[in-house]
Amino acid sequence: MSNSLKWLGVSSLVLFVAMQFARPARIHRRITESQTIAAVTRMPADVATVLQRSCGNCHSEDTHWRWYSNVAPVSWLQMADVGMARDVMNFSRWSNYTPAQQADRLRNIRDEVRSGDMPPWYYKPLHPGGWLSKDEVTRICTWAQTEQQRLAPTP
Repeated sequence: MSNSLKWLGVSSLVLFVAMQFARPARIHRRITESQTIAAVTRMPADVATVLQRSCGNCHSEDTHWRWYSNVAPVSWLQMADVGMARDVMNFSRWSNYTPAQQADRLRNIRDEVRSGDMPPWYYKPLHPGGWLSKDEVTRICTWAQTEQQRLAPTP
Protein backbone atom coordinates (compact mmCIF):
# COMPACT_ATOMS: atom_id res chain seq x y z
CA MET A 1 0.00 0.00 0.00
CA SER A 2 1.40 3.36 -0.92
CA ASN A 3 2.03 6.09 1.62
CA SER A 4 -0.69 8.28 0.13
CA LEU A 5 -3.31 5.53 0.61
CA LYS A 6 -2.19 4.98 4.21
CA TRP A 7 -2.33 8.73 4.83
CA LEU A 8 -5.82 8.90 3.30
CA GLY A 9 -7.00 5.99 5.46
CA VAL A 10 -5.60 7.44 8.68
CA SER A 11 -6.96 10.90 7.85
CA SER A 12 -10.40 9.46 7.10
CA LEU A 13 -10.41 7.55 10.39
CA VAL A 14 -9.35 10.64 12.36
CA LEU A 15 -12.03 12.72 10.61
CA PHE A 16 -14.70 10.10 11.34
CA VAL A 17 -13.76 9.99 15.03
CA ALA A 18 -13.67 13.80 15.24
CA MET A 19 -17.16 13.97 13.65
CA GLN A 20 -18.56 11.96 16.57
CA PHE A 21 -17.94 14.93 18.89
CA ALA A 22 -20.19 17.22 16.86
CA ARG A 23 -23.57 15.94 18.05
CA PRO A 24 -26.78 17.75 17.25
CA ALA A 25 -29.10 18.32 20.17
CA ARG A 26 -32.18 16.14 20.22
CA ILE A 27 -35.14 18.31 20.99
CA HIS A 28 -37.78 16.53 23.03
CA ARG A 29 -40.70 18.71 23.98
CA ARG A 30 -43.30 17.45 26.39
CA ILE A 31 -46.39 16.03 24.74
CA THR A 32 -49.74 17.28 25.97
CA GLU A 33 -52.21 14.59 24.94
CA SER A 34 -55.06 17.08 24.47
CA GLN A 35 -53.02 18.84 21.73
CA THR A 36 -52.28 15.74 19.64
CA ILE A 37 -53.83 14.85 16.32
CA ALA A 38 -55.53 11.83 17.90
CA ALA A 39 -57.19 14.01 20.54
CA VAL A 40 -58.21 16.89 18.26
CA THR A 41 -59.53 14.89 15.31
CA ARG A 42 -62.04 12.08 15.01
CA MET A 43 -59.36 9.52 14.29
CA PRO A 44 -60.24 5.83 14.47
CA ALA A 45 -57.92 3.75 16.66
CA ASP A 46 -56.65 1.70 13.71
CA VAL A 47 -55.62 4.86 11.82
CA ALA A 48 -53.94 6.24 14.95
CA THR A 49 -51.92 3.04 15.27
CA VAL A 50 -50.79 3.16 11.64
CA LEU A 51 -49.88 6.87 11.73
CA GLN A 52 -47.90 6.43 14.94
CA ARG A 53 -46.07 3.40 13.55
CA SER A 54 -45.33 4.81 10.09
CA CYS A 55 -45.17 8.57 10.59
CA GLY A 56 -44.77 9.32 14.29
CA ASN A 57 -40.99 8.94 14.42
CA CYS A 58 -40.56 12.08 12.35
CA HIS A 59 -43.88 13.93 12.58
CA SER A 60 -44.24 13.99 16.37
CA GLU A 61 -42.30 14.59 19.56
CA ASP A 62 -42.41 10.82 20.19
CA THR A 63 -39.29 9.97 18.18
CA HIS A 64 -37.63 6.64 18.95
CA TRP A 65 -33.96 7.10 18.15
CA ARG A 66 -32.19 3.98 16.93
CA TRP A 67 -28.53 3.17 17.57
CA TYR A 68 -27.35 4.61 14.25
CA SER A 69 -28.76 8.01 15.20
CA ASN A 70 -25.72 8.29 17.48
CA VAL A 71 -23.21 7.95 14.65
CA ALA A 72 -22.19 11.00 12.63
CA PRO A 73 -22.90 11.90 9.87
CA VAL A 74 -26.11 9.83 10.05
CA SER A 75 -27.07 11.65 13.27
CA TRP A 76 -26.83 15.00 11.48
CA LEU A 77 -28.98 13.84 8.59
CA GLN A 78 -31.55 12.27 10.89
CA MET A 79 -31.86 15.35 13.11
CA ALA A 80 -32.27 17.57 10.06
CA ASP A 81 -34.90 15.21 8.62
CA VAL A 82 -36.89 14.96 11.85
CA GLY A 83 -36.67 18.72 12.42
CA MET A 84 -37.92 19.44 8.93
CA ALA A 85 -40.73 16.88 9.25
CA ARG A 86 -41.87 18.40 12.55
CA ASP A 87 -41.79 21.87 10.99
CA VAL A 88 -44.01 20.72 8.14
CA MET A 89 -46.44 18.81 10.36
CA ASN A 90 -46.27 17.85 14.01
CA PHE A 91 -48.88 15.37 15.27
CA SER A 92 -48.00 16.31 18.85
CA ARG A 93 -48.86 19.99 18.30
CA TRP A 94 -51.97 19.56 16.12
CA SER A 95 -54.11 21.95 18.20
CA ASN A 96 -51.65 24.77 17.43
CA TYR A 97 -52.77 24.77 13.79
CA THR A 98 -55.77 26.77 12.65
CA PRO A 99 -58.65 24.81 11.11
CA ALA A 100 -57.45 25.91 7.65
CA GLN A 101 -53.92 24.71 8.41
CA GLN A 102 -55.28 21.42 9.73
CA ALA A 103 -57.34 20.94 6.56
CA ASP A 104 -54.27 21.68 4.44
CA ARG A 105 -52.17 19.18 6.37
CA LEU A 106 -54.91 16.55 6.13
CA ARG A 107 -54.96 17.03 2.36
CA ASN A 108 -51.17 16.65 2.34
CA ILE A 109 -51.41 13.45 4.41
CA ARG A 110 -53.92 12.03 1.94
CA ASP A 111 -51.97 13.08 -1.15
CA GLU A 112 -48.53 12.02 0.14
CA VAL A 113 -49.72 8.63 1.42
CA ARG A 114 -51.76 7.91 -1.71
CA SER A 115 -48.83 8.76 -4.00
CA GLY A 116 -46.43 6.64 -1.94
CA ASP A 117 -44.17 9.63 -1.21
CA MET A 118 -44.73 9.17 2.52
CA PRO A 119 -43.14 7.55 4.31
CA PRO A 120 -40.08 8.32 2.17
CA TRP A 121 -38.23 5.49 0.43
CA TYR A 122 -35.08 5.92 2.53
CA TYR A 123 -37.03 5.52 5.79
CA LYS A 124 -38.63 2.18 4.96
CA PRO A 125 -35.63 -0.19 4.74
CA LEU A 126 -34.50 0.48 8.33
CA HIS A 127 -38.06 0.86 9.67
CA PRO A 128 -40.12 -2.13 8.53
CA GLY A 129 -43.19 -0.64 10.26
CA GLY A 130 -43.01 2.25 7.80
CA TRP A 131 -44.39 0.16 4.96
CA LEU A 132 -48.09 0.77 4.37
CA SER A 133 -50.42 -1.88 2.99
CA LYS A 134 -53.03 -0.91 0.39
CA ASP A 135 -55.70 -1.26 3.07
CA GLU A 136 -53.81 1.06 5.43
CA VAL A 137 -53.39 3.63 2.66
CA THR A 138 -57.12 3.47 1.97
CA ARG A 139 -58.03 3.84 5.65
CA ILE A 140 -55.68 6.81 6.13
CA CYS A 141 -56.92 8.53 2.98
CA THR A 142 -60.58 7.96 3.85
CA TRP A 143 -60.08 9.31 7.36
CA ALA A 144 -58.09 12.34 6.15
CA GLN A 145 -60.73 13.17 3.52
CA THR A 146 -63.57 12.84 6.04
CA GLU A 147 -61.75 14.96 8.61
CA GLN A 148 -60.87 17.58 6.00
CA GLN A 149 -64.54 17.84 4.98
CA ARG A 150 -65.55 18.17 8.64
CA LEU A 151 -63.23 21.18 8.94
CA ALA A 152 -64.58 22.84 5.79
CA PRO A 153 -66.57 25.97 6.64
CA THR A 154 -70.30 25.64 6.10
CA PRO A 155 -71.81 28.19 3.71
